[in-house]
Amino acid sequence: MKKKIILYIFLSISLIIKSNAQEMPFYKSYFLNNFLLNPAFCGLEEYTPILLIDKHQWFGDEYAPATQLFTISGKLKKEGYAVSIFNDKAGRFSTQSMQLSYSHHITLSKKKHFKRKTGKIIRERPELALGVTFAAYRLNFDQLGITTIDFDPAVSGKMETSNFPDANFGMYYQKKGGFVSLSAQQLISARINLYNRDEENNRLQRQYFLFFGKEFNVDKLLNVEPSMMIKTNESKQFEIEINLKFIYFRDYWFAITYSRDANNLLEQNHLIKMYAGIKIFNSFHAAYAYNHMFNNLQNNTLGTHEFMLRYNLFEEKKGRNFY
Repeated sequence: MKKKIILYIFLSISLIIKSNAQEMPFYKSYFLNNFLLNPAFCGLEEYTPILLIDKHQWFGDEYAPATQLFTISGKLKKEGYAVSIFNDKAGRFSTQSMQLSYSHHITLSKKKHFKRKTGKIIRERPELALGVTFAAYRLNFDQLGITTIDFDPAVSGKMETSNFPDANFGMYYQKKGGFVSLSAQQLISARINLYNRDEENNRLQRQYFLFFGKEFNVDKLLNVEPSMMIKTNESKQFEIEINLKFIYFRDYWFAITYSRDANNLLEQNHLIKMYAGIKIFNSFHAAYAYNHMFNNLQNNTLGTHEFMLRYNLFEEKKGRNFY
């Protein structure tokens, strides 16, 4: 019991530090849903994906973070759209968000450049997309039942709430199976008035992302896509993720990701992620992801588990290029 209490205190402190790092956690599921990273990705497919994600971090502790995401996106001619609803809970902290995304896709050439050996044309023309997201956030800190021996002005003993807007912007370019994505999040840089009354320290920092990769044909049925994501912020902190994805017959895929904090290369603070996805039947797809941390938490948790269900509306009529 004592170990549980100590772990809960440690996790709560970690969450406060995370809040002071001034970032929202939702982009971390980008590998299962690209437009979480960049709104220019919405409308990239010709069909209408409906997606559910359930993510449990630091698995094995009842106070650990859990995230649920629902998204629907589509395309009308050259305009992409998406609606996203998020819920994130970690201990006494919780965040809800609704986001509306829009993208405009520009075909740069009428010539078809890339054709798979399977006969399916995909990423057929050089294309540039610009996207924007407008978001509304609600951040809660549940202090009900918290008591202190000495007076602490940060503990009110009630539910504290902060509401704030935000916006993201992104650009995306693809050609011959390759792509480059540039995006910026938290552009409004909102100030959060919550447990810490120093609003300047609680300001959301702008986050910047570079994501690029290229898909290669290995044989008639197998494709391989290496990619890399580089993230930085206003404090010039860097995070790097290296991905390798294997796609078999467009119905099965497996990926592995290596991630680490590039500011502390000598410290043991890195992460391995493994993904597996399958087409269940017709337009239904499922995926599972497991993350294992190599840091001080690795002996107290069972890793992070993420589950995804996806239905591609109109996929059979318009062709599929999900993977």
